[in-house]
Amino acid sequence: MNAQYYRARLQFNAPDMTPPLVHEIWPVETGITDLDVNPAQISVPALADIREVWAGARGKLENTDQLRTFNERLAREWAIETGVIEDVFHIDKGVTVNLIEQGISAALLEHGTVDKPVDYVISILRDHVETLDWLFDRFIVQQRPVTVGAVKDLHALMTAHQANVDAQDAGGHPIRLDMIKGDWKRQPNNALRDGVMYCYCPPEFVQSEMERLFNFHAEHEASGFPSEVAAAWLHHRFTQIHPFQDGNGRVARALATLVFLRGGLFPLVINREMRAQYIDALERADSGDLKPLVQELALAQQSRFDQALNIAEDLTALPKSVELAVQSLKDRFATRTAEVAAEQRRVFELATILQNYSKERLHSVRQLLEPIHSRLESSDETNDFYYREQIIDEARRMGYYPNTTVYRAWVRLVISGGAPTGPDATPAILLFSFHGRGSEFAGVMVCAPIFEIVSEGSGEEAPRVRTLVPISDKPFEFYFTESADTLRGRFSAWLEEAITLAISQYQRMV
Repeated sequence: MNAQYYRARLQFNAPDMTPPLVHEIWPVETGITDLDVNPAQISVPALADIREVWAGARGKLENTDQLRTFNERLAREWAIETGVIEDVFHIDKGVTVNLIEQGISAALLEHGTVDKPVDYVISILRDHVETLDWLFDRFIVQQRPVTVGAVKDLHALMTAHQANVDAQDAGGHPIRLDMIKGDWKRQPNNALRDGVMYCYCPPEFVQSEMERLFNFHAEHEASGFPSEVAAAWLHHRFTQIHPFQDGNGRVARALATLVFLRGGLFPLVINREMRAQYIDALERADSGDLKPLVQELALAQQSRFDQALNIAEDLTALPKSVELAVQSLKDRFATRTAEVAAEQRRVFELATILQNYSKERLHSVRQLLEPIHSRLESSDETNDFYYREQIIDEARRMGYYPNTTVYRAWVRLVISGGAPTGPDATPAILLFSFHGRGSEFAGVMVCAPIFEIVSEGSGEEAPRVRTLVPISDKPFEFYFTESADTLRGRFSAWLEEAITLAISQYQRMV
């Protein structure tokens, strides 16, 4: 009997049944291991730029109702989604939106919108929100060190009103156990799924492994690991250990949240739409590749940053009097020095670099299209205001404010179809618009892709019909703090995907 077979028989405890195939999540021979690559090799450099831009924007929003509301809604979203993706409860998406916007209230939960008793779900949600408050107060405000004991306290807070846990007996049948709160598991919490036993750290090794975990993490903090790398490593190694009977996923995301908060970023929200990619990234980390998880956590931070930038739009409501309008204008000029404005305008140089790169790439695409008729054009001071309506429509769909007053330029590839004119022509316009983001410019710009199919109207006098075809859920965002080389690498991958999708869409429609 081989070692894996023997271990499975012992843990499965079913001598008369065929033991399952064993998949070791926790490395049996070595225990958890430190990061085995240079953190810079798997980091997401744009996140450092986001941190710097957000630090400046947050300073202007300090002590405003808008920032307070944003933080409260983010905390509620964190509390809801961290439970949903672990199946602690299920709440309909529409109800989730109401809970995030209006507050956690039993009145918003109706029969059929949640799969557990309403009072129970409300109690769990409030435990989650209080846990996030506790993390911020203890480790950000008080700056206390993260210890093994603190993780037990974290678990106790997060599971305060969770009385039971669903588990499996020796035969893999579902059972319900009393919840152990704030202490390590006392028996294996391996999971049997589809004939495979997924094995975590045995209970007798948990204490020593958790001590190793935070010794490694302290070294990462002292070495200045990028937040996304430190958070992904801590999250993954914690889940390998699986130290608690239940709640390990929620605690892992709470620990990752703490790393991001200490790095000047946002709580880690992995929502239900991200669940599949998130689980896949964790499984790839089990196989030794941490980079997909780093990228997934960075993507979640980018999403929260996009939301945070939109707060500024709430601050641009019209003042109620001339006096308030004048004071608002004075405040803006008082806080924006010429030095800061000049630094932020450096992003215009980066925009020019990306425009030139776009023209070069679209020129090569035009050559590849031959003999299909096409032409390449770019904006100048006489036509840079073109496509304003399309830009606004696409920005509204993508959820941001397009600022074309500080900067505007575009590059476009016009595909004429079978002939430059006439009945065989089915024009399509692939346009990349470069403009500022946010009504109050903070050194953030975007390249927004716009793809438009132009067809003839049904009658002789009917105008041409212009159809916008979405080819991206969000624009490409870049910051005044970025280096040109790093930015070009990010932009190249994004541009290739946008062009590929546009051409594929055109093929379907002609």
